[in-house]
Amino acid sequence: MNRKAGGPKQKPGRPSDYGEAELKVLEYIWLCANRPCGKRLKPLLLNWLPWYENEQGVIEVTTRKHLQTISTRTLDRLMKPVRQRHGQRGKCGTRPGTLLKNMIPIKTHHADVNKPGVMEADTVAHCGNTLEGDFVWSLTLTDIFSGWTENRAVWNRGYEGVRQAIQNIEELLPFRLTGFHTDNGGEFLNHHLIRYLQDRKEPVTYTRG
Repeated sequence: MNRKAGGPKQKPGRPSDYGEAELKVLEYIWLCANRPCGKRLKPLLLNWLPWYENEQGVIEVTTRKHLQTISTRTLDRLMKPVRQRHGQRGKCGTRPGTLLKNMIPIKTHHADVNKPGVMEADTVAHCGNTLEGDFVWSLTLTDIFSGWTENRAVWNRGYEGVRQAIQNIEELLPFRLTGFHTDNGGEFLNHHLIRYLQDRKEPVTYTRG
């Protein structure tokens, strides 16, 4: 069989149905769900798609259909450059970017705190000897002035789960939350938590160590 010379080489197989629209949604959900593998991301998508639309706007019908029927193998292929760009979860956890850090001022002491309302937040992993995989984290909020302490369990320390736990704690506090102080972990330094603390009538002062 003769083959024409000089023409462009064609990759075998049909063109991919997945493009920038699908990848945009996948990247956003993947980051908010604390970077799960494709096998775990696939079953999460059906629950996260309505949340994504509430946060980012309506997903086009064809894009939604693609995301609802995407295979684990395709997910891993599409997400490969995203993982390379952002990095996988490692033993040091997620590191927020410089822009986010610049939005939250550093505070090294609390000598000026003279009443309840300023709370310090921390998380502890219940994972054994490695941070790889899925497990529970303890979220602890402690009022700096009174010592009042609240604890919640959070699955995988995902951004939205941490925010929901903090909101639940705030709703039950006997005083108004006026200040929030954390370390530099990605579970705290993220846009979801910043919006929650600052997009309100009386914004909460947010500082970091």
